[in-house]
Amino acid sequence: MTRSTPYAVTIFLGAFLLFAVQPILGRTLLPLFGGGPAVWTVCLLFFQIGLLAGYAYAHVSGRIRGARAAIFYHLGLLAISAFFLPLAPKTFMIGASPELHVLTLLAATIGLPYVVLASTGPLLQSWFHRQFPERSPYRLYSLSNIASMLALASYPFLIEPLLTLSAQRTLWSAAYALYAGCCAWCAWTRRETTIPGQPRQVDRVRMRDLAWWLSLSAAGSIVLLAITNQMCQELASTPFLWVLPLAIYLLTFILAFDSGRWYSRPWYARALSLAVPAACAVAAVGLGIPVTVHIVVFSIALFVC
Repeated sequence: MTRSTPYAVTIFLGAFLLFAVQPILGRTLLPLFGGGPAVWTVCLLFFQIGLLAGYAYAHVSGRIRGARAAIFYHLGLLAISAFFLPLAPKTFMIGASPELHVLTLLAATIGLPYVVLASTGPLLQSWFHRQFPERSPYRLYSLSNIASMLALASYPFLIEPLLTLSAQRTLWSAAYALYAGCCAWCAWTRRETTIPGQPRQVDRVRMRDLAWWLSLSAAGSIVLLAITNQMCQELASTPFLWVLPLAIYLLTFILAFDSGRWYSRPWYARALSLAVPAACAVAAVGLGIPVTVHIVVFSIALFVC
């Protein structure tokens, strides 16, 4: 066991739980709202907002002076999030809008634990770098991507066929408790760290650049939501068609952050000029085209976009 083991285990488990809970809750809520494809689209919207909130929390937490203060706040948040367990949908209505109902129900069911899980990667990489400044934390980022892909791939082929929804929620809740213990393990290994963790002096970011970056990020999320909704409307709202676009979306992040050689703007621009019209043509024809063609064309369009 090495000094990085607590961080590796915690980041792997956190990333797995972060993506495993999405189809679990989607399957739980789908029959409650008539089984329509819009249910999963609204769920995806909530999960994207939760990811952004988790990253924002990790950013704010990383600016806290002193290791012990940051550890105290995070462990306190973990303790509060335990009140959301065991994982089970809450039964109440807010407003007449079904979309608002889905969002509020998800917030009450998984809101805080999901934000905590979403913060795991960037937050613990920050902890690791401050404890071991001579070592690069970015291998932990690759580990979190592997865990996320494993969670998405295992759900339609292993978890859903073998376990009931009740068992899935119970096991996820137990795994979250284990995750909280792993976070405490990381905190214990970092307890003697006295480095204040001042951020590096960098050029000030212009608001115009920040708005542009956020717009590009939002565009990627919009494409994911739109194509997932189209696939579910045209074919069926099933876990496989939920996790496939998510896996493709995650794969593009893995490739983009791995190396610049994976992305050539001229090549992708030409591919985009073919993929988007092909997806529009398939959507226009509808069910007159085989299901496999639908899935392949929409998946390629999502990857290129």
